[in-house]
Amino acid sequence: MENKETNIFYHYTSLDAIYNIIQSKTFRLTSLLSSNDKTELSYYSPDIFIEDFESICLNEENDFYLTKYIELLTSIKEHKDAFEQLCRHAVSPFGLCFASKRDNLTHWDRYADNCKGGCICVDRNVLIQHLRKRDSFGWGIFLMDIGKILYHHEEIIDTLRNSLNHLIDDFEKENKSCGKIGFAWAASIYKQIANFVKNPSFVDEDELRLYFDAQSFDTARFLIGFCKENSITNDKNEDIETEYSASISGIQIEQEHFCMTSRGIRSYHNLNLSEIWNSSLIPEIILGPMCIQNEIELKKFLKYYGLENTIISVSEIPIR
Repeated sequence: MENKETNIFYHYTSLDAIYNIIQSKTFRLTSLLSSNDKTELSYYSPDIFIEDFESICLNEENDFYLTKYIELLTSIKEHKDAFEQLCRHAVSPFGLCFASKRDNLTHWDRYADNCKGGCICVDRNVLIQHLRKRDSFGWGIFLMDIGKILYHHEEIIDTLRNSLNHLIDDFEKENKSCGKIGFAWAASIYKQIANFVKNPSFVDEDELRLYFDAQSFDTARFLIGFCKENSITNDKNEDIETEYSASISGIQIEQEHFCMTSRGIRSYHNLNLSEIWNSSLIPEIILGPMCIQNEIELKKFLKYYGLENTIISVSEIPIR
């Protein structure tokens, strides 16, 4: 059954993982370097990005946006080495994977202990609002981003155009030109998109991803300094680096951890959600079609850990 409530993300996993997530009020973001996709994060290259940007220019009918696109594209070509250096800036990528499909056999079988696990339903609006608090100074997006994986070229083009227009509109509101250092902003857009592009062979995963780069602390501070040097920040944001550090302390994501998995030793970071941990964030837990968990015991467990109003459902898939 398809997800009709687009504000809900579905995290299929084992009962052990559900126990650990709920009692710690923490989700685990695992390293994408151990992904089953060997082209993870490299499938969409800077050269393809430029080609897509050029095709958008060729098809743009709005004269205002076309003029701004050409400014950005010219800046990229005039600073090609710097653009590519920013695009290829070292990353340490981690992710938390969700699906948009509810009660889906493929996901039960592949990610939820062969249908014996469960599914944590997460309200995306509550989660995004919380994460965007780290975005209040304009830098949180370099710490964490969340969105649907892009499998098709048409999706990439649409996302690129929307991102470019959003950037241009922001600059227009502030009466600034994006031409001078446009290559840096274009590189930022490239990285945001590249983090969510996967080979179309994986389209059946229907993945929604919360992406985190462990290098983002250094990247954000580099960009903060870069913008200060180029007089891009306002006077009121002179202490923005201190404010940025304070804004990310609550989610306890800095420390790297390690665990043993079926794919070997794997690194991860914890995302602590104690500040917003309630049934608004987790409105429902679905038990897999072959799960033997007692619902009364689960209800007591959820109540003990702050999820008193979380609904418990059972998969309707007739499997045995």
